[in-house]
Amino acid sequence: MVFRVLVGSFLISSADALNWALLVSGSNTYSNYRHQADLCHSYQVLVSKGFSKDRIVVMAYDDIAGNTDNPFPGKVFNSPDPEGPGVDVYAGCNIDYKGDDVTAANFVGLLQGNGTVGGNGRTLDIGSDDDLTLLYFDHGAPGLIQFPAGDVLHSAEFQSMLQGMYNAKRYGRMVIYMESCNSGSMLEGLPADINIYGVTAVGPDVPSLGTYCRPQSDGVVDGTYVGSCLGDVFAVLWMKSVSEGDGSLTLNQFFQNVYEDVASYAALHYGHELNQQYGDLSMGELTVGDFFYGDSQLAASFSVPFHTPDEVFSVPRLSMDRRQFGYNEESARPLFRGVEGWRRMLKATQYLQDLLLQQKETQRVYWFLVESAYPTDEARRYETWTTVSKPQNPQCELVVHKALVTYCGSKVDVTTAYALQFHQVVVNLCNSKDLDWADKPDSGAGTARLACSSAGESDILVV
Repeated sequence: MVFRVLVGSFLISSADALNWALLVSGSNTYSNYRHQADLCHSYQVLVSKGFSKDRIVVMAYDDIAGNTDNPFPGKVFNSPDPEGPGVDVYAGCNIDYKGDDVTAANFVGLLQGNGTVGGNGRTLDIGSDDDLTLLYFDHGAPGLIQFPAGDVLHSAEFQSMLQGMYNAKRYGRMVIYMESCNSGSMLEGLPADINIYGVTAVGPDVPSLGTYCRPQSDGVVDGTYVGSCLGDVFAVLWMKSVSEGDGSLTLNQFFQNVYEDVASYAALHYGHELNQQYGDLSMGELTVGDFFYGDSQLAASFSVPFHTPDEVFSVPRLSMDRRQFGYNEESARPLFRGVEGWRRMLKATQYLQDLLLQQKETQRVYWFLVESAYPTDEARRYETWTTVSKPQNPQCELVVHKALVTYCGSKVDVTTAYALQFHQVVVNLCNSKDLDWADKPDSGAGTARLACSSAGESDILVV
């Protein structure tokens, strides 16, 4: 791994300091089961280590346990148990902000302490000496993270907010663990002098990895395929380390252990999906117990037996894998399954066709966006499509992204993990000096509208 120079200094907490935690899952739908499973498991881990429930605030859409696709109504699992009942992580997982109340505005409002809308009204009453543990599980793209309503938070906004919290003495020390694609882009460049230590699932320009997805093995509980991935590799492995430990490891030792575990699975894939450190790395000498533990007298018994993942999968492909499996299962031996089997087969076929069409339109929209920006310059189109540049024009990137969400409508859902991988194109176009979208983002929005209206008009082949 790469060793970084330690900059800054960590604070010693006062005897009166309290531990607070904010847990956020920024996705919905059954295809994203794993995010809410990760979140509820992390809640149980904190409580089992003595963290006060009164100082944990949770945001999650809460559409998994009661989902019609869930073969275990009212339960959520973060680890497989092919022959046993599994461990339900949803029971007792207290969610404060649900459904449409899981927004970027409420996320920011909780952290800044300037109010929220909806939910049960709980807040983070953090003192200037208190420690805050922020755990985030969601979809991401270069320079942004997403929330269920389709709104996003840009890395520039996020880091500006963190700086403002520090200036306002809103916390004493903070650790951030972020599970999403391109999560490193949210913390890259985080100042080393604001008492924040951050760890991300991956670097700035690669997808994260899902696991416990396979229908014949590690996606199964009590002999039944759950129908979606149960967890994310980074989240599953750091929770394993906290659960099995006694809190004495330093954050650096903790990072190294998880890093090596993740690396062993990343090697099975592209080999680049490795967790990263950011911010005040001198805080790495603090312990896991400082941020993931509370009062030992409050500790409760809870454990999820670790199951070695059979395989890992890049997040953008997961929805297609799920639909493909459903189709394969329902279309096998169709004449032996009766009328109900026939109906399930038609439904699975339609689901697969719909997803394929949506992904095809996603491919079209982003290519038409590039083609509309450079209608006569093939070289610039190729460069825009293949370059990995850093997100540095937040207003442009957010305006163009919102335009795609607005004008593409139901034709293309640009909030999916599959679509978000193409957001790099938006970043590249906003960085282009000859387009000048950085100074004139409305020009980018207009081009996005044109791309949305053009998608589906004709077949194209990109070479």
